[in-house]
Parts: sequence; C-alpha cells; structure tokens
Amino acid sequence: MLTPEDAQFLTDSASGLASPLHEALEAAHGIANKHYDKYAMEDGYTKGRTDLTRDHARKLLEDPQKDLGGWRVPKGKSGRLTLYRNALSLKILHAAPLEGVPAPGRNQARIRYYRNHSATLHGAEASSLLAVWTHDAKADQVVIRIVRPTGIWKHGHAPAVDFDIPLPRSAEDFANLVFIPNDQDIPLPFAFDDETGEESGTSGA
Repeated sequence: MLTPEDAQFLTDSASGLASPLHEALEAAHGIANKHYDKYAMEDGYTKGRTDLTRDHARKLLEDPQKDLGGWRVPKGKSGRLTLYRNALSLKILHAAPLEGVPAPGRNQARIRYYRNHSATLHGAEASSLLAVWTHDAKADQVVIRIVRPTGIWKHGHAPAVDFDIPLPRSAEDFANLVFIPNDQDIPLPFAFDDETGEESGTSGA
C-alpha cells in the first residue's frame, strides 16, 4: 500500500503530462476518426481506430519542441506507447469495456509490469504506471486516469491497483487533488467505450 508521500510523489510526477497527453490523444483521436469515417469504416473497426490514435499520439509526443514535464518517448518501440521519467514508466492504454483498466492478459511482459516488482524493491520512484484513456462522446474530449497496478486479474474482474487518480487537463488543476489511503481495490468511476484490446483481446492502445 502506498503512503501519502508516495502518492504525492506520483501525483507530482504526472502533473507535467496533464496538458500534453490530453492534447496529443485528442488530436490523434480526431485524425483517426476522420480516416475511418472517410472510408465508411464503422462497425468492426473500433480496434483499428484505437491503434491509429495511439500511433498518431506517439508521433505528436515525439515532437522535440513539446514539453512533457520530464517524461520522454523512447525510440524504436513500435506498436506501443510508453513514457519514461527517471525510474518511472507510464504505459498508455485504452480503457477496457468492463473493468476500465485493461487486464494484463497472458502476455508475460505485461504481467511483470502489472505486478510492479521494481516498485516493491525500489519504492514508488520506480513504479510502473498506466495512463488509461477513453473518449467522452458527450463532452467530446479525452478522459485519462493514472493508475498503479499491484497484481494481475482476469478480464471482467475488478482491477488490483493502489493508486488511481483522474489526470486533470492542466497542471494547475493538480492542486485540487487529495490522496486518501485505502487498502481496498479502487474502482474507476466512469464509463468506457466498447473496444477490444491489442495484446490480450481486452487491452487497448
């Protein structure tokens, strides 16, 4: 279980991504939708939209002029989007339909990532985090949560996490976040798009 100090460290570390991550995902989501709408690719193509959104977001975040608050996008990691800041890592995933946070599936690398072994050994400063995003159709904007998984779970079950905060749209909004310790699994309080995932069939971009 994280201490309030650990949670504050993770919150502060994520603050620099508030604006750039929202901007990149929203711009990328718009580009992907225009492409699929142009060719009347609707039912059955939701995963493709998510994958194309991820690739365009990656391209936008790789811009050397973009300030990511100390985070960086490594080169040569095609097919996924993970950011790094010192010993922290942040994997960008699209929300799963039922549990919100995509289950790790059978991919062994993802299972190790979700178990956060490095964080156990080296503290919260070495956490493996998830940025879980979805598009709110009513507000026409992307919604992002920052989550730290603490184990594995099956698709459709409640996720095992000990840190779960909404990512505000600007760094200034972080001042309103308050961490309350809780030794129970933390449910995500918003709805998700009905999309399947990229690796296990339940995870997204």
